[in-house]
Amino acid sequence: MNGKRVNRKWSFVVISLMISAGLFWLLSTALQSPPAARVMAAPDAPLAPSPTSFIPEPNSHYAPRNAPVTVNFDEAIDAATVTSYTFAVFGSQSSRVTGTYSLSNLLRTVTLHPAREYFPGELIHATVTTGTQNITGEQALSAAVWQFRAAVGLGNGLFAEVDSQLSPTYGSDVALGDMDNDGDLDALLVDSINDSAILHNDGGIFQLSHILPTAASSSSAGGLGDVDGDGDLDAFVATSNGVELWENFGSGTFTNPQYLGTAFGYDVALGDVDADGDLDALVVEGMDTRVWVNQGQASGTFSDTLPALTQASEPMEAVALGDVDNDGDLDAYQVRYSGSGDEVWLNDGTGLFSLSLQSLDQWDSQDVALGDLDGDGDLDAFVVNALNQGNTVWFNTGTASGIFTDSGQSLGFADSYAVSLGDVDGDGDLDALVANAGVTDSSDVVYINDVAGYFTARAFGDELEGYGAALGDVDRDGDLDAVIANDDAPLGFWRNDPPVCFAQLASDGSVTYASLNADAIQQAVDAALTDDVVKIAGTCAGVTQYGGTWQTVYVDKPLTLRGGYTPDAWNTPDPAVYAFLDAQNAGRVALITGPVSVTLEQLDIGYGDATGQGGGPWSYDGVGGGIYVVSATVTLRNNRIHDNVAGRDGWGGRRRRLFLR
Repeated sequence: MNGKRVNRKWSFVVISLMISAGLFWLLSTALQSPPAARVMAAPDAPLAPSPTSFIPEPNSHYAPRNAPVTVNFDEAIDAATVTSYTFAVFGSQSSRVTGTYSLSNLLRTVTLHPAREYFPGELIHATVTTGTQNITGEQALSAAVWQFRAAVGLGNGLFAEVDSQLSPTYGSDVALGDMDNDGDLDALLVDSINDSAILHNDGGIFQLSHILPTAASSSSAGGLGDVDGDGDLDAFVATSNGVELWENFGSGTFTNPQYLGTAFGYDVALGDVDADGDLDALVVEGMDTRVWVNQGQASGTFSDTLPALTQASEPMEAVALGDVDNDGDLDAYQVRYSGSGDEVWLNDGTGLFSLSLQSLDQWDSQDVALGDLDGDGDLDAFVVNALNQGNTVWFNTGTASGIFTDSGQSLGFADSYAVSLGDVDGDGDLDALVANAGVTDSSDVVYINDVAGYFTARAFGDELEGYGAALGDVDRDGDLDAVIANDDAPLGFWRNDPPVCFAQLASDGSVTYASLNADAIQQAVDAALTDDVVKIAGTCAGVTQYGGTWQTVYVDKPLTLRGGYTPDAWNTPDPAVYAFLDAQNAGRVALITGPVSVTLEQLDIGYGDATGQGGGPWSYDGVGGGIYVVSATVTLRNNRIHDNVAGRDGWGGRRRRLFLR
């Protein structure tokens, strides 16, 4: 036998035995061990959708007046769950916003295309509720509420009073809104001791439509909102016997009221605090601010099922709603008149409020308005104070806690009782209208924002006592007009008009002074340097009291007053153009005094009347109706001087146009 063949044979036998032994061991192990479990990955569970961003931006004030309202989700949304109840949009000066809904971006973007335009400057409330569902039926994890304002774009921030055709009232508050759905802004005028009234807008003039009879002894505040979702604005009136809710029939007429509580109501603010798609109400009742929950758009009935915002120390005076911590719900900023600190209450998204650890503004606070005053995307606070303490501006630091810091401003020296925010000069930031009363200075004021949240005052010049303030485009010309609730006087209406009088200094051509009356000239004269040239354009009418007398312009420094310009051409005077200085028979046109040299060029000087203004020899009634010069040297070049009179029994007779002393 061959040796190699024998070795291969035995090798095969050995390998076969080894394989058999291995198979036997594997079989034995398998029989003795339990079977291993098979682990399978479970399918991914569908996630509930969440809103991720909003358009227009929350807290913005530049949305186009026809802007669609959009919310973006992180999942596809079932179109059948998007309705006016689950995606609700409300105006503050108009009813619930209707229109068509669309879905885009793989069903993740939901948009409401409004059927009408917003009013200029109108505050819009939007809510996406948990009723919106994804395509597999899961509801949104959380609701979201945000606010924005419609852009204005027009306006000069200069106001002219419109003669009222209304009877005097004891006004305590005013709210503007289109209550009869005719496309213009009407007014709810709250009367402190009589019945409140609905005033319909008739071509930019308010007319009494009807009263809202009350059994209460007094009323403090009012508000408008479409609380039953039926397409018209309903009216709230806070009275000494609780809050009256008047349901609108749709034509600006109202039914018998629903009563919310019986306690004295100081203020009322509307907003969707529980994020369910309808407007709720916060009512300040002194030590408590009660949360009245709307039971549904279709009903407009309210219950106080949520806890009140209870004060531990001093009572509150007013409240404003807004998302101060940017978490998608409406918080409450409350002010108190005792000087013991205003408060911020944070909402958890369901209408439950907790007091933040802030004590703000230690003055006698009367009202507050929220808006992005410094342009950084969060809500700041403008607080008005009484007792001549100055109004204050509080900047939001932008933290998740809604912390505010004092801007350091103390604005005005009056008893201020109400504030309304809006872009009155069309420059893209929020200005403030403040209603004043008191003996020190009762003139109402508009504070002009410098974009960064710092304000300068423009007084209206009225001497009435104002307790309520509202801004809105009453005359439908695209800018914001001012409405003031006056005490023992008719409702005040101030129209935002383009200026007609302009002035510029040769020393500083970067500033153009503008006014509806002659104030622009006096402002330029006051700012002029020695031997400056005050360039004047347009018609400058009216008089102001300056130096103890009334005149269109008062000059006590060496300078030149020169006409011949137009508002868009200040370089070279046009010899055919005259600036008109019109005293409107209410005082002198120009009073020039002191050891100064003054030149008047290319001016149309007319309708001055020095009656009762004094001056002249032997104590006659008044002289120098056109130009009155005291101890000064005056040069006249190419002027028109006409229709000016001296005192009615004054030296020189009624035709004395110029007097030199």
